[in-house]
Amino acid sequence: MSINSDVLTYLTTLHQQADNDYNYPLYVQRYMAIAPEQGQWLYDTILSRGDKNIVEFGASFGVSTIYLAAAAKQTGGSVITTECEPTKIPPLRKNLQNTNFIDIVDIRIGNALETLVQNIPPIDLLLMDGYKTMYPDLFTLLEPYFKPNTIIIADNTDMKHASEFKAFLKTKLGYKLELKQFERSEMSIVTLM
Repeated sequence: MSINSDVLTYLTTLHQQADNDYNYPLYVQRYMAIAPEQGQWLYDTILSRGDKNIVEFGASFGVSTIYLAAAAKQTGGSVITTECEPTKIPPLRKNLQNTNFIDIVDIRIGNALETLVQNIPPIDLLLMDGYKTMYPDLFTLLEPYFKPNTIIIADNTDMKHASEFKAFLKTKLGYKLELKQFERSEMSIVTLM
């Protein structure tokens, strides 16, 4: 199945806005969105695996959240997403409402290490795309909710601040790390062996 054409049109507009604001000096003003090819890959991955319980760290204005929710809607699942910047919540909600996904997305506002401590289902897919220095702590926090087929995807692991996460993963037994290169960034894909 493919993403609904109305949703794709909306995403195209959001990606254009993200490209236009890429150099804004303040991160609170930036979309900080994944690239279209990453979004399509996430959507396809969720559908091919039949993932239902999806958790996202770092929604920003919701571009990645829309891809996750579009797939979750197809699998009968839902998305829990987090965003620590309060000014990004109104546009995030608007984008989810405009794509008709607001009803399957649980938006948690604040520090993910505090907002992701309750009511977490067994996780099928975890997307980490927030502060890179938080990746190890977030992984540790959510690890009890991982299942044998959970997939953990960390974006921008080619950035300097994500080097700690790669080093952290080397200390974890029973996990396999695969790097996937996209045009703009590298994603680390972690699965249980």
